[in-house]
Amino acid sequence: MMKLKQRFNATRFDFQLHVHTLQPWPSGNKAIAIGWQRGKRRRGATNSIMPVPSSERGGSTVVRFNERINFKSTLYKTPGAAERGGQLGPFKRKCVILAILETDGRTHATAALGRVVIDLSEFASIDGQELRTFTVACNKAIQAAVGEPQLTITLRCRWKKAGADFTEDEAASMSTDQSGSSLGGNIKWVAGSR
Repeated sequence: MMKLKQRFNATRFDFQLHVHTLQPWPSGNKAIAIGWQRGKRRRGATNSIMPVPSSERGGSTVVRFNERINFKSTLYKTPGAAERGGQLGPFKRKCVILAILETDGRTHATAALGRVVIDLSEFASIDGQELRTFTVACNKAIQAAVGEPQLTITLRCRWKKAGADFTEDEAASMSTDQSGSSLGGNIKWVAGSR
């Protein structure tokens, strides 16, 4: 009976995070990637990108990613939500963790420099899209150098039963590594924040 009740409270979604920019970021000669983790088994990373000088602050840079991260997630309704009938949600908290990774420019993360935790339940919808800027939690040295870095992302969510998956063009531009490469493996330090 409990499994049946859980099944009726479960709703599947397709999520797409289009990572735009990270700024301001300290100048340096190391490439930056975004590692992501959703749960224990789903993780990957964007391509490594070299920061470019920014016109906003002296000595700071901007990292322009233009990368997409696609994944599926099941959200569970909060207690009492099922009694509201046909409404979608509200849902229990479920997070995706984005880690800012310093890399060797190819496939190996050399340091985890910051993170952003996004609660997917806040963006659950039948077919929604929202441009958001998230403050990156990072160490005091980075904050002293540039202030609070911001990660700009377009979040897209589609209710799985609503029909079409993401288009072929969108899937072709997906830049995630789900093989567990060393970039994605470096974000285990944030896995306790689910």
